[in-house]
Amino acid sequence: MFAEDRVRKYHWNKNKDVKHANEGYYEHLLDQPQMTLAPWDGRPNTIQKRNSTVENRRLKPDYYYANARRNLAERVPKTAKEVLDVGCGNGATGKLIHQLTGARVSGIEIHPEVANVARQVLADVHVLDVEAEALPFAPQQFDCILCGDVLEHLIDPWKALKKLMVHLKPTGCIIASLPNVRNLGVIGKLLEGSWNYQEYGILDSTHLRFFAKKDMGQLFAQAGLRAELMETVRDPLFESQMGTLPQDNLTLDLGGLVLRDVSPSDLNELTAQQFIFMAKPDV
Repeated sequence: MFAEDRVRKYHWNKNKDVKHANEGYYEHLLDQPQMTLAPWDGRPNTIQKRNSTVENRRLKPDYYYANARRNLAERVPKTAKEVLDVGCGNGATGKLIHQLTGARVSGIEIHPEVANVARQVLADVHVLDVEAEALPFAPQQFDCILCGDVLEHLIDPWKALKKLMVHLKPTGCIIASLPNVRNLGVIGKLLEGSWNYQEYGILDSTHLRFFAKKDMGQLFAQAGLRAELMETVRDPLFESQMGTLPQDNLTLDLGGLVLRDVSPSDLNELTAQQFIFMAKPDV
């Protein structure tokens, strides 16, 4: 694993899994630079999902599903009464949404083991593949639909968004976070001739689709949604250098490639790990 990848993974886990991070679970990423982790399917707590409409779905460790995404939950309108969390994990984010808004939160989760945990805190949880199976909800049922780090895992996220739109009220919104492939770390690796999938992050091995910010806007537009960028989540690799965006264009020397006249908005995207959007029906 490349050193900068280890730093990114360290900070990603520190932010996503505070409990285990405080117990020192991820310190090995910094103090054992030669150590590599086994593939998910080689670990004892990995479960291969069988007899399902979806093949080759692998269950990641418990903490992967256990993090409340506050930066998403706080975007849910306070007036929302019905919320759907797609890929709800163990229900931590949905529980936080209920605490913040009082909304009734339903969830969709593809892993039965994880869904069973979510049922303890959410009003309604369905085990299904959002692409392959019918959605058991009424038309225009939800004030808000949450897609937190979900769309990039789908075969056809364009079609999936249109499918979810059926259950969104005309005055409702979709809140989504998407990883940013137009990232200097990814570009740097391409210059070195590699596209190495990882366990987490932009090149997560379970990601099927990759988007730059412009593509994200087109993704929502094709589903009949008007998207507004709500937040840029900075890549931890560039956090210290990006306290404030420069006001003038600049030159970036990547070794084998020099980027000239890079605008502040381009630099913002090139150093972003993901973007958070709020999308509303374009009526």
